Amino acid sequence: MSSSYTFSADDMMNPVYCKQCRNQIPKAVSLQGNGVCPDCMQISQQAQASMLQQHQVAQAQQIAAKRQPCPVCGHCVSVRAVICPECGEPLTADQQYLYFCATRYENSYRIAQGVTHTGTAIIVIGAVVSVITFCTYVVQASGNSLAILLAMLCAAVICTISYMIGNLVSSMGELLKAALDGSVYTSPFLTNDQKIKIMSS
Repeated sequence: MSSSYTFSADDMMNPVYCKQCRNQIPKAVSLQGNGVCPDCMQISQQAQASMLQQHQVAQAQQIAAKRQPCPVCGHCVSVRAVICPECGEPLTADQQYLYFCATRYENSYRIAQGVTHTGTAIIVIGAVVSVITFCTYVVQASGNSLAILLAMLCAAVICTISYMIGNLVSSMGELLKAALDGSVYTSPFLTNDQKIKIMSS
């Protein structure tokens, strides 16, 4: 590659080499290409263009792989589809927005339901722990009435605390569901059928 260049006396005394192919290049060429010869720069640009094209193709494939149900027949189609292949219904941007809006509400309801179930689980676990604590103290008490009284007190404290915490967590879940009910009911983007389906999920 170096034979295609014309080198000055300074280039011969203080040679400069391409950072990639390590061939000698003139200083002026090195300054223009940031230390890289035109041949390597062209290869690098081609490689970058190829990588960009591959990334765009992969991104397009990922988007095409995402599917959503047709709002009319329920058949799963690509989110980029214009017409449902099953019923022929046009899939407009508004219909796609309705789908994503409904999905967001459904996910929020699942989270609220999970919070409510977590509160119930805390109450149940607290009751189980209090019973185990009481039984353990009674076995170790060997008929000592003071120890039995202490066991009852500890079990009652554990049960009360867990009940209060569990109720608090469950109340947060119910409040979240109530807020979602209001948002879904007043949403201008959802049909009545979609509202019923989301609120009953």
